Amino acid sequence: MTKTVAIIGATGLQGGGVLNSLYDTGKYKIRALTRNPSGEPAKLLLMKYPGIEVAAADLDDTESLRKAFKDIDI
Repeated sequence: MTKTVAIIGATGLQGGGVLNSLYDTGKYKIRALTRNPSGEPAKLLLMKYPGIEVAAADLDDTESLRKAFKDIDI
């Protein structure tokens, strides 16, 4: 079974690097976490990395984190 990975800050420099590396392996489902999933940076991720999921997550909002990490393996 393919594991699902959550990447915090996927639209940023470090998170984007992690996303790129994991995506290239083809071994994982990826949930890219960002404060604004409807923003331009998130839309660009969806175009660059077909098949990933983009979800809202704010480190200052516990409920958003619960939702973002639901069913995450790694």
